[in-house]
Amino acid sequence: MSTELGESSGSWEVDDLAAYRLMPPLTIAPLGGPGGINNQVRIVRTGAGRFLWKGYLTHADPAPILAEHLLLDWLAGAGLSFAIPALVPTREGATLLPAPGGAGWRALFAWLPGAPLDRRDPATIAALGSALGVLHGALADLPADRRPALSLNGDLTRIHPLIADPCALTPTALGLPEAMPHTEQLATWRATLAELGAFLAGPYAALPHQIIHGDFGPGNALALGDRITAILDFEFALWDARALDLASGLTMTIRIWQLDPPESLTLAGAFCRGYAQTGGLTAAEIAALPRLMILREVVGAIWWLGRALAAGDVRPMLGRLDGLSRLIGWLDAHGEALVDVAGAALGRADPSPPPRRRPSPEAGG
Repeated sequence: MSTELGESSGSWEVDDLAAYRLMPPLTIAPLGGPGGINNQVRIVRTGAGRFLWKGYLTHADPAPILAEHLLLDWLAGAGLSFAIPALVPTREGATLLPAPGGAGWRALFAWLPGAPLDRRDPATIAALGSALGVLHGALADLPADRRPALSLNGDLTRIHPLIADPCALTPTALGLPEAMPHTEQLATWRATLAELGAFLAGPYAALPHQIIHGDFGPGNALALGDRITAILDFEFALWDARALDLASGLTMTIRIWQLDPPESLTLAGAFCRGYAQTGGLTAAEIAALPRLMILREVVGAIWWLGRALAAGDVRPMLGRLDGLSRLIGWLDAHGEALVDVAGAALGRADPSPPPRRRPSPEAGG
């Protein structure tokens, strides 16, 4: 991944929109809600309706963003049953502009329909799973020249340039004292990555790979009732194990830090049943879901620890290590039940995915 920016993307002034053909009067307002981790978004109100103005916080190099824009342009013609972000070009045809003061990059998007999901409604979560199956069907057909160039998540040495050897990470490497609790945290971390290494070298490498969303979950979707209206934020799309998107969706659906079984497992089953309506996983992919969930958390920890190192202090991000330990503990207690729920929904014995069915727009997500 590329070198990150700071946590601010500069000022947001009406004059900065002069490159676009927008009907006055123009006003700018915060999007509302908790705000994004990897970007900032503002609402632009114009005489012809609303737009979304996005400031990218994670890419100093514009190349990955422009690769995302190529992907979005292709998906716009893929006949999806939900909206994806539609870029608004400048008067000169550009889709990306530098932010004022060199604070990153900005892009303007058409307004997207819908609102945040009801994350505890099984019908809505099933619709989210179905939308992922539709998306996977489209992304599997993506031409090679439109593929993003991000690294596989399974190559842990390339997640962040400041953590080139995550398997040997020590407190000293993170600028921390060689003392408790840091020594214990990092010893547990190294043991986890040693176990994960065998999975990455064997079963993970053999899983079906294609372009995936890379950050899929209810937080990157919009809905009207239990119908998915939009899927957002493709900036981490990459060539990787298809089931990694299922693992991401499951992690953000079961929310072990908020929900307990049986509710969390009920929602997991709903998500997988929805996916089974429009896509499918092999038996090996279903069995790998717990380890893919751990991989996702490991990758996130590397990325955020690297960003914190670049900022000069990793202590605010040490909670990522504790979160990884909590996930492993939860999977030790409930991982078998999770695989059983996923297998029942997706068809554990099916050696190959069923034909993908893309529902009509009238059918919803």
